[in-house]
Amino acid sequence: MAFRTRRQHRYEVLKDYGLLPFEARELSRLTFAEMRTPYIKDFVRMRTAWAERMPSRAEYVRQIREHYLKQGWDIPTGIWDWIRVYEEAYKKDHPDYETPPGPAGKKKRKKFVQWRKYTR
Repeated sequence: MAFRTRRQHRYEVLKDYGLLPFEARELSRLTFAEMRTPYIKDFVRMRTAWAERMPSRAEYVRQIREHYLKQGWDIPTGIWDWIRVYEEAYKKDHPDYETPPGPAGKKKRKKFVQWRKYTR
């Protein structure tokens, strides 16, 4: 078994769950802790079930791309629009739930010293 980065491992796990490569690439930026939010779990479960029902992989890919086009979402980043739909539905059912704050997919800055620029 070859060494893989954590993000590469998340990418491969998401592809095994039935997400297309461009979707897995976008979601692999989240940490495993961020992927445990209920609406992302619901999205992944839905896609896994959808992939299992399809007779062929080509038909599955065609239907996913068709869904993106029908909704008017961009192909690489439209997954966030799709997840937002699940988030709103979850918040409707659980009004006391709050999305955990955090920079999803962004590198955290270490302590940064702002040096003053001197002009003459």
